[in-house]
Amino acid sequence: MPYFPVWDWIRSDHNEDETASILHDWVDKVRPLYHGIDINTTNIDDKYEDAISANHWSLLRFKRLIDLRQAALDEARRLWADYIFFLDCDVYITHPNTIWSLLEERKAIISPLVHSFVKKSAFSNYWCGRDEK
Repeated sequence: MPYFPVWDWIRSDHNEDETASILHDWVDKVRPLYHGIDINTTNIDDKYEDAISANHWSLLRFKRLIDLRQAALDEARRLWADYIFFLDCDVYITHPNTIWSLLEERKAIISPLVHSFVKKSAFSNYWCGRDEK
């Protein structure tokens, strides 16, 4: 695999678990492997006043996510990044060559299909129907 400098831009908020400390421990261990890592977990205590429960995707929560993604795009542009890869923390990439496989497709926009590990789940990262393939 060819080497290219990777810059991680990590944001974590609205956590009620040990996500922030796990992320910081990981960054401490892998920082030398990356061109740069920008991590910010200062908003971990944010609560969304329009949320019905801790896991409710309220309008304010959606706005926060949109703002974070826009900030990531802005930072990628500032760094003259060739690529940007978004990954939410509730998604686990288990194949070690996922990113390389996506890059080899040479598409302007591409995403892997994320499968749910919950049986009979209708979850998909695509907003359309899907079959067993």
